[in-house]
Amino acid sequence: MIKGPNVVCVAGPGKLAEKALEIFDECFSSAVAERGRFFVAFSGGKTPEKFFQLLGQSDKAKSRRWDKAELFWADERCVAPERPASNFGLAAGTFLHRAAIPQSNIHRIKCEHRTPQQAASEYEKTIRDVFGRCDVEFDLIMLGLGGDGHIASLMPGSETLKITDRLTAADVLSAKDYPRITLTWPVLCNARKLVVMISGAEKQSIVKRIFTSKPRPDLWPVHLLWPAMERIVWLIDESACGELSFEGTGTAQ
Repeated sequence: MIKGPNVVCVAGPGKLAEKALEIFDECFSSAVAERGRFFVAFSGGKTPEKFFQLLGQSDKAKSRRWDKAELFWADERCVAPERPASNFGLAAGTFLHRAAIPQSNIHRIKCEHRTPQQAASEYEKTIRDVFGRCDVEFDLIMLGLGGDGHIASLMPGSETLKITDRLTAADVLSAKDYPRITLTWPVLCNARKLVVMISGAEKQSIVKRIFTSKPRPDLWPVHLLWPAMERIVWLIDESACGELSFEGTGTAQ
C-alpha cells in the first residue's frame, strides 16, 4: 500500500469527469469568495475532454461567475487554434462557446505566425500583465499525465526541466509531434491546488512507475510536482490504477 498521495479512485472516465467538475466548482467558488477572482489553467489530451464537455453542459454552465475567472493553458502545441491538436481548440469546441466568458478573460497561448520562443515570451508577458502585482499563484491547474511521465509539456530529458527563473518555456526538440509551449515546473508547484487526471488501462504502467520508483524528474517529469504533493488531487480511474492501492484513498463511485 502506497502512502502519501491524495488519490481519488473513480469507476471510469465519466465519474472522473464528474469529480473533476466538482473540484473545479469548489475552487472557483472559494477563490471568488476569498479573493474576488479565480485563476485557472487547463491542459489538453484525451482525458479532460469529458470534463470539458460537462463544464459546458452542466446546469451551472451559464450561471458560473465567469466574469471573475481568468482562463489560461498549462501548455500548448505550436499549431493554429482551429487544428485538432490544439489544446485551446479542444476547450473552444467543448465549453468555451457555451459559457458566458468574456473574451478578455480567455488567455490562450498564441503560437501562429510566431517562433516558439516568441510565443513563450508573449505568453509570459500576458500572465504577468493579468496577475499584475500579485505573485503568479494559480488557484487551480488541471493536468493530465503522459504515458512517458510528462506533465503539461515538460518532456523527459528536456532542457525545460531545468528552468526555474521563467514562467514559460518553449520546447522544439523533445516532443514527438509539434514544438510546444509550457508553464515551467515552479509555476505548477506554486498553484493552490493541482488536479492530475489519469484514465485508461494504457496508463497502468506509468502510474505504477511514478508512485513506486525513486523520484527521477529527468526520466519522469511528473516527479517535479512532488514538492507540492499535499496540494495535488490525483483523479485516477480503476483501469489506470490497476492493482495499486493507496493509503487513505478516496472513492467516487
